[in-house]
Amino acid sequence: MQDITRRQFLALAAGALAAFAVPTTAEAMAVKFRKCPTITQNGVTYRLYKRYAIVQRTPNRKSVTIPNTVKAGGKAYTVTAIWDRTFSKCPKTQRVILKACNLETIEDPAIFRGKISVTAYDRATYAWLKRGGVKVTLHK
Repeated sequence: MQDITRRQFLALAAGALAAFAVPTTAEAMAVKFRKCPTITQNGVTYRLYKRYAIVQRTPNRKSVTIPNTVKAGGKAYTVTAIWDRTFSKCPKTQRVILKACNLETIEDPAIFRGKISVTAYDRATYAWLKRGGVKVTLHK
C-alpha cells in the first residue's frame, strides 16, 4: 500500500466528510425553493421561481400532460424542471405528455425505469430522453 502524506490524508478526509454533508439534488432544490409560491393547474402543482415553473406534484391518473408554460398572476412561467418523486407517488400514471420544450432536468427516476411512456413535443427533449433509455415517442 502506498504511503500518503498527512496533507493528502486530510484532503481525502475533508472530501469524504463534504460528500456526506452535501444534500442530494432533490433536497437542495426543496430547500432553495421552499418559500416560492405554488400554483395548481389541471391537477399539476408547480413551484414558481423568477420566470420558471418546476413540476412538484401530479395527479394520480392514467395520463398527465406537462405544458410548456403556466400562467399565474398575469405572468407566464416556463416549465423547466420536474422534481424528484413527482410521478413515483402516482402508481396509476402510465403516460406523460411533455409539451414542455425547455426542460433542463427531470429528477424523477420513475420516468427512466420504463413504467411510464412519454410523448415529447420537442425533438431535443425526445433525443435527450431516448439517450436516457426512456420509452419515448415524438409527437408529429
